[in-house]
Amino acid sequence: MLKFFIVRNGIVILQLYALLYIKKRHVFNNFVKTINKKILISHQMDAVLIKDDRKKINI
Repeated sequence: MLKFFIVRNGIVILQLYALLYIKKRHVFNNFVKTINKKILISHQMDAVLIKDDRKKINI
């Protein structure tokens, strides 16, 4: 009975750990996605600024 109890608790702990791991990965992936979006947006803004500068130079 005691052996079964320990095994059952071990499985529950593993399940909880797996859930935490999945949640952490999900949060980390979202974090990476937002950073990538911000980098992409900043690159786009730089490209727009460069275009505007070229127009000013040509005029």
